[in-house]
Amino acid sequence: MSAMQIQTVARGFLAWELTSSAFKVGLVGGAGTFSMLTLSLIGGTFADRISKQRVMTFGQIIATIVPTIVAFLIYTDQLLWQHLFFASIIQGAAWAFIVPSRQSMIPDLVGKKLLSNAISLNGAGFSITILIGPIIGGLLYEYIGPFGSYCSVVALCLSSLICTRLINVNTHNYQESRPTKRFWPDLLEGVRYASSNNLVLLLLLIGGAFVAFSFPFRMLLPAYIDLVYEKGPVELGIMSGMIGVGSFIGSVSFAALGRTKRGLMLISTCFLCGTGLLLISNIPIYLLGILFCLILGFGETGRRVLDQALLVDNIDPIYHGRVTSLFTMTIGITPFAVVPLGLLMDHYGGQITTNIMGISMLAFAFIILVTQKRLRNIN
Repeated sequence: MSAMQIQTVARGFLAWELTSSAFKVGLVGGAGTFSMLTLSLIGGTFADRISKQRVMTFGQIIATIVPTIVAFLIYTDQLLWQHLFFASIIQGAAWAFIVPSRQSMIPDLVGKKLLSNAISLNGAGFSITILIGPIIGGLLYEYIGPFGSYCSVVALCLSSLICTRLINVNTHNYQESRPTKRFWPDLLEGVRYASSNNLVLLLLLIGGAFVAFSFPFRMLLPAYIDLVYEKGPVELGIMSGMIGVGSFIGSVSFAALGRTKRGLMLISTCFLCGTGLLLISNIPIYLLGILFCLILGFGETGRRVLDQALLVDNIDPIYHGRVTSLFTMTIGITPFAVVPLGLLMDHYGGQITTNIMGISMLAFAFIILVTQKRLRNIN
């Protein structure tokens, strides 16, 4: 995950330097998520049918090859922003296989009794990488340039690949007792199961709202940093890292709270993210923006942790991979949000665009709070 965070900073700022266009920065950043929209369900079905460890390994091999090619293009001075666009698409395809397997592997490793805490602690580890990765990425980009940054990404990807192979997974699980079915009927069965569960559909809707109204801010942050604060890659890394600080605090907090009022807390994360975006956009002072990113990170991680915990607690284990992949697919709608938002930022500036995101997030949170009584009361 640290490799992904370093790469996000390097790729975003490199795209900005090559194009000076928020639209193209958003296009490069969002391209990979489109692959997750189209391939995540396939990756999740594989995770339910064969070894999750093998699926993760396949995805991580692809995720290592891609930055290696980008580093070569930088070294030979042949890199164009279009190369970053296609690299993002391929890497997103790799993550479409990695993420469902990684998330659905957690119940296999710890069991249902410790599942909520394990998900929160996994989120804490993810948050640490969000904290450290962007800061390191900004420093690397500033002092050793894009080539050195991508070489670091390749080294970290190789380390992740080795660690994946060292995971001790109990292969005698529910997969062995499942009746063997053909691939596509198995996939469609997972979709039918998810569509018949109202809670799953609601959680998917909330996840989609975050992807549409909150996540694009991260994609457009390289442009926002320059347009609003007139800062560079180091400041970009620090601001992204503060989102990670908020994420870490959120993960630890939700792990400590356990199974208390998780539905109401999930709704509150929507309000937190909307508030954070409005504060960032309406008070254009960099040092205060860093602090406001704490709120944004806290809310985003709270949503992710609570979404996943409620999901796994309320579905049949044999569908973990496929239903989890549907949540990964929601990330795939990012281009449909970030591309028009990037155009808005090019024409009307970063503050107006971020205001639109914050107001939309708050409006969505209020609608969910008023209309979803079952979610408000769920533990």
